[in-house]
This record gives sequence, C-alpha cells and structure tokens, in this order.
Amino acid sequence: MMPTIRGLLLAPLALGFLSALHPLLPLATAGDEFTSLIRGDSLQGWHGDNPHTTVKAGAEGKAEAIAAQQEEFTKHWRVEQGELINDGHGPYATTDKDYGDIELLVEYRTVPLADSGIYLRGTPQVQIWDTTKEGGKWDRHADRGSGGLFNNRPTSAGQLPLVLADKPFGQWNQFRILQIGSRTWVELNHKLVVDGAIMENYWDKARSTPLPATGPIHLQTHGGEIRWRNIAVREIDNLEAISRLRGDDAKYGFTPLFNGRDLTGWQGAVEDYEVVDGAIVCKPGKGGVLFSDEEYKDFALRVEFKLPPGGNNGLAIRYPGSGRASYDGMCELQILDDGAEKYAKLHPTQAHGSVYGVAAAHRGYLRPVGQWNYQEVTVQGTRITVELNGTVIVDADVSQITQFKDDREHPGLLRQRGYVGFAGHNDPVAFRNVAIKRLPKSAVPADAQAAGQNAGEREGQGGAAADIPQPIFHAPFDKTTAARVSVGDGRMWVAEGMERKQTRVAEGLPEVTIAAGQGRSGDALRFAAKTKQVVFYQGIESGYRPQDWSGSVAVWLKLDPDRDLEPGFCDPLQITERAWNDAAFFMDFDKVLPRDFRLGVFADFAKWNPQEIAWDDFPVADRPMVVVKQPPFSADQWTHVCFTWQDVNASRQQAATCHLYLNGLHQGSYSRPLQFTWDPERAAIMLGLNYIGLMDDLMVFDRPLTAPQVQRLASGQP
Repeated sequence: MMPTIRGLLLAPLALGFLSALHPLLPLATAGDEFTSLIRGDSLQGWHGDNPHTTVKAGAEGKAEAIAAQQEEFTKHWRVEQGELINDGHGPYATTDKDYGDIELLVEYRTVPLADSGIYLRGTPQVQIWDTTKEGGKWDRHADRGSGGLFNNRPTSAGQLPLVLADKPFGQWNQFRILQIGSRTWVELNHKLVVDGAIMENYWDKARSTPLPATGPIHLQTHGGEIRWRNIAVREIDNLEAISRLRGDDAKYGFTPLFNGRDLTGWQGAVEDYEVVDGAIVCKPGKGGVLFSDEEYKDFALRVEFKLPPGGNNGLAIRYPGSGRASYDGMCELQILDDGAEKYAKLHPTQAHGSVYGVAAAHRGYLRPVGQWNYQEVTVQGTRITVELNGTVIVDADVSQITQFKDDREHPGLLRQRGYVGFAGHNDPVAFRNVAIKRLPKSAVPADAQAAGQNAGEREGQGGAAADIPQPIFHAPFDKTTAARVSVGDGRMWVAEGMERKQTRVAEGLPEVTIAAGQGRSGDALRFAAKTKQVVFYQGIESGYRPQDWSGSVAVWLKLDPDRDLEPGFCDPLQITERAWNDAAFFMDFDKVLPRDFRLGVFADFAKWNPQEIAWDDFPVADRPMVVVKQPPFSADQWTHVCFTWQDVNASRQQAATCHLYLNGLHQGSYSRPLQFTWDPERAAIMLGLNYIGLMDDLMVFDRPLTAPQVQRLASGQP
C-alpha cells in the first residue's frame, strides 16, 4: 500500500480555491487522506510510458510497447531525498494506477529552455513553460504562464491560463489540480489559472470524444532537468463531486422543481410515483409520464438520480402533456443502467443520456449502480447538451439529424416549448434536487420555426420573436430623472468622483437637467457642460448575475461629437463597480478627431490584463473593444445605441459574446470568456461622463435582444 498523508500542504494551498470552487462541501482538511506518490528513494508505483509512442502500437501492442520503455525509464529517472528527478530525456513517469476524479498536489522545479507538463487520465496536459522570452516559446503563448490546458483548442476555455503565476527559475512551484469528469481547476502558486474548464481529449483530433473516465497520471520530460516533490493524490467520491460541480442552485439562477416532500408542482402520472427519503421514485411496475406544472422553452435542468440494477427511466423534454415523451415531445433523454447484461445489444441511441432514437451519448461515465449521479441538461433552440458527472456526453443540434433508430420519425423533435418530467418505464429509479433555469430564447432555424407554428406556436420573425421584452429598468426622463421601471432604488444619484464615496440624490444640478419637450416623445435628459460630478443609478439596476449573465442596454443620444464635446474622452454610459478597465461595459467617444465610437467590454482586470500592461502599450488589435469609424451621430437627429451580452460569467466556460448596434444596424461583436466580479449593490450605471448633449429612453434588459428586436426598438415600434 502507498502511504497516506492527512492534510498535506493544505494550509497554504486552500485559499485560492475558496473563491473558485463550489463551496457546499469544504476543501480537503486535516481529516482527509492524500496518498503520497513517492515512496522513499525508489520508483515504486511508477513506470515509463511516452503515450505518444505507445499509441502508435495500438491496443494489442500496448503492453509490449510499454515494456520496451522501462530500461530508458530507469536510466533517466531517479528518486533522491523525496524528489523525483528526470534529466530531460526518456519516457514519462507514469503512475501504475489509473485515476478518475481527483485532487492532485505536486511541486516542481525546472531549468531554462525546458518545458514539461502533467497528463491527466493519460491525456495532455497541464502545461509547464519556460515563460521567459529567452525560452523561445512566446509564439506558443509561453509568456502567458504555466498551468493552462495547452492541448485544448485555442478557442476553448482553459487553453491559456487566467494569470501569470510562475516563480523564477530555481524556486519551487506548487500545483493544486482538481478534476471531476472533464472539468478541471488548476491553481499555481495559490493563484487560480484554470477555472472549471473542460479538458479536451487530445487523442481525438476533432475533440468530439470526451476524456476517458479514468487513466494514469504522466509527468512529462521535455528538454531539460525537472524535479518533482510532494506529489500526493486524493480520490473524490461521488457526493463530493456532485457538490463541487453543482454549487448553490439559487446563486446561479436555478429554481427548485421538487420540494423534497411531496409531488406539489407536478402533474400527470402522480399515482405512479412516490417520495422516498427526499427523492421522487417511480413505483415498481408503474411509470407514466410525471411532468412539471409549467412549460419551458429554452432552459438548463439540474437533476441527481440513482439507478437500481437494470433501471430504466428518462427525462421528458418539451413534453406536450400527453402521448409519448420520446416521440410526441421534443425528445426523451435516456436514464438507463446501460451496463446491465440485459441491455448488451442496445442501439447506440438507447444508451444512457442519449436523445432516444436520435443522438447517441458517449458511454462509460455513469457511477456504479446504487450511487447518485449528477446530470445537467441544456436545451437551447434545437441544440441539446447533456453533461453527466462533469463530462459532456451529448452535444447535438437535433435539427441537423436525419437518420433515426429503426427509421422511425420523431414528429415532436422540433417542438419549441413544453413540460419537463420523467418518462416512467416501471423501474424504481430515484430523482432528487431537481432544479431549472429559464434561458434567453435562442435563434430558431426556419424549419423548427415552421414546426412550432404547426403546433400552434406562432413565433415567426414578425411575431413574438421580434416582440420586445419588458425591461428591468427604464428611465424615459419625462419630467423626472427617476426611472419609471426599476428593480432597485430607481432614483438618480450624484457623487463628486468616480469612486462614489459620498453620494446624494441628484437634484438641482445645473449641468444635468430635464429638457422639456426636447425628447423623442416628451422630455429628455440634457448634459449642458463637462463636469467632475458623476450621476448614476446604483445597485441592482443592471441585473448583474455572478453566473450565466446575459442582458442588453439601449439608449438614444443626440449630439455632434466632433463639435459639441470638449477635448478628451467622453463616456455617455459606463456600467461597473470599480473602474472603466476593471469589470466594466462602457460606450465612449474617442478623444481624437474625428471621434470613433467604441463599446468597451472589460472583464476583471486581473484576467484580461494579468501582466498589467499600460493601456498605450497594449496592442490595439487585442483591446477588448468594438470600434465604429465615422459613427452616425448628429445634433439634428436622434441616434439609437444598443449593446447586448450573453454568457458573461459562464458556468460552462464558453466564450461570452457582445454585440453593438447603431440605429438597429449591427456594427460588430466581441467574443471571449468574460468574468465580471461585482458586488451588485456597489455596481452603478453612470451617465454623461464628459458628455455634452441630449439623452433619452435608457433601458436595461435581463436578456440579450435579438437583431430583429433591436431593429424594432430602434424603429420606435412598441
């Protein structure tokens, strides 16, 4: 047996993860057991394997290929005084044991011109760089630092580290790595450098196959001496994995569908289900469709489930309230013990998680029978994503699928709305902690749109799809600066500077007044002169959410920027808690004539500019902005400005996307993973910074407006 260590290195290493990992279960403490992967001064527990060599031998030749590497392994690797040392050559040090969900602690020290990495589940890799220019790898982003998931695609989250955290050569670096399913967190020297990103499967060049459920840990050797010490691993059980993956539902916008006591809120086959120990359980031999009281369009659904041996059920998606979930509804997502002997001849689209009869799921990611599993399902338009225990097993646009099991048509496949529920099938499958979050409506393909109309859902481009949703904030500036619609205080405030340390209600300001009769229809807000005073709406008016935040801002402006504005930058609108370049949206006019108009989309400063490069030295092409040359502003007519954002603070690490529109016309977009860390009560919508002109009808929405909706808003239609 390998020695166990209690609370290894946890005092210094725990701090950074507290803000990044879901906090329902604490991080490892002195009572948790880590297993040391170094035993005395021997290589016991390790063998040599360069998987790039071994993979060429195929499955049949794998054992022989590994055996052939052992002489080289012992020649180039040794253990001295608790340090595992490699001279820069030979196969990689590889654990004899395979691991799944783990917390891994490791320290390393390397030399100039060398690079290395840590392979997880036999897959590259958590990268280690020589980050200096002399190292010669800046063309591969070595200057961004170590710890990134280097073999992810360049467009994928986690491929580059969030911050530069490496220590100078000669010093020991500390990694703390947490991996649950494919989701991976990496902390380097107490700084979070990868935040729950999906680690992609390098061995599948299309990156469509997820990481294997288990695999060895490899320590790479590549070009120079590297030393490793204090290597220890802790295996994570299913309940801790669920807690860390899920976090706080309410914090992330999810609403419970099940109260844990009875079937209040459910309809359909209520007599076929019962509540046992806080879970909804299908009665043996029973099993019609149990479904929600409310209907849903686009949504994310979280559920935990436990299968009995051979158990079978399903998630009903956009179910119409009668008929078969798998055919009359949009689909049934299979819930199945697909490893049971009686299911040995399953069609691929019948395996657990599959869109039944339509899209096959990747297999091998279920917990053993009798353990709780965690699954999150996202349905947006015709795209369905299923993530099981931290691994994406389905990601399919069902509108693009034309071949079905048994060539059987699925008439409900393109349904745009319906109920969610459980499909029955007679086995005592248990479900608990069921929660849902409505998502902004996505673009719908024309064929799906027609299908929805056939089902009585008239949502074409000219209908509800273009209807403008209700804003969460609207200040029309008619007779008052106070908002007509508000989710917060709604009053305009004033402060002497951007820090907003001393504030008061904005009344009697000579530079900022209501301009009677000069609005688009009624009054408007006039900024008569440049002033150091800042007027703003404060608190939750922006609709900020710490996860999966989407929204829009729209406003009308009337000015000639080249003639009316005084020298310097001008921000008609800025939304932030802290500063223009630190978790902020802003629209501004450049200080140089003729003035460009710009949308600024600045994530947390530490994430978009970790090296703190001065703004004038920051490459123009890399600045987080959308720039409009010769914008259509005029002192004689109103110009409509709208910008939207989607997936800021994304829970699934996808890139956020922001769009800018002027007079309903799309001007450009910006797409990157974006983290905005705000105290919502301190956030502010600040108006008229160095602005001179008129402003009217400021609106904030809690969803990204579609292009037709923006056009309709800009046209003045209700």
